[in-house]
Amino acid sequence: MNKEKHFMVTKLIFRDEETQVIEAVEIEAVMTWRVQVIDWHALQDRAVWKQGWVA
Repeated sequence: MNKEKHFMVTKLIFRDEETQVIEAVEIEAVMTWRVQVIDWHALQDRAVWKQGWVA
């Protein structure tokens, strides 16, 4: 979408600071610097996300 292919996680959002339970992550598009917050479980969907740099 928007020619954005590469993202990096820039922030972890915790549900509870005491137990350090992650609720979501903030990702940033490398080329456009657009930031969005997504559920961290969404990163496990291999049909949408691939880990690492893909040519």
